[in-house]
Amino acid sequence: TTTENSSALKAANEKNEKNEKEEQESTAATLERLLLVGLHDKKSVEVQEAAAAALTEYFMTRGNGGDNGGGGGSGQGTAASMGSKDDVMVKTYIPMFQALLATKCPKAHPATETDQDKVNKRLRTIRNRTVKQRAGMLGLSAVVNAYPYRVPCFVPEILVDVARVVGASKGRLKSNLCSSFRKSKEDGWAMHK
Repeated sequence: TTTENSSALKAANEKNEKNEKEEQESTAATLERLLLVGLHDKKSVEVQEAAAAALTEYFMTRGNGGDNGGGGGSGQGTAASMGSKDDVMVKTYIPMFQALLATKCPKAHPATETDQDKVNKRLRTIRNRTVKQRAGMLGLSAVVNAYPYRVPCFVPEILVDVARVVGASKGRLKSNLCSSFRKSKEDGWAMHK
């Protein structure tokens, strides 16, 4: 009977561990979804920036134990369960954020346009696409900032992509990304250059 009790106890422990793991993955998926929704917020730039900062922290904790910049997370979760932190970034997040960053914004109609509906529709389109571009830029910034102690091979390409985006409203974002990148790499800047 002791072996039966031991087997039953072991089975119950395994079931509890499985349930806890599923709950953690569900929580991570919900958190990830909320952060990405916050990144696409159309009404508040502050919400977007706070979501980007939280996304950076989330990415930092998604690393596997061998990643110096990862914060030693468990590697469990939604996209993070697919492989190493770098693989997840390259396969999941970077293409998603690059697609958002590549969104083209139309130019405003000239002042000679008389149809107010067309002008309003064009302004809504510009505003929505600008939000998408900003979400892409903030997402890529979160990816770059998730590696404070090393420079993965995909980071220089991200910096170039962000630098190519031209726009007055995004000038501050670009300079913030570049300055925070350089500050975080200051100790080993000679090596990272």
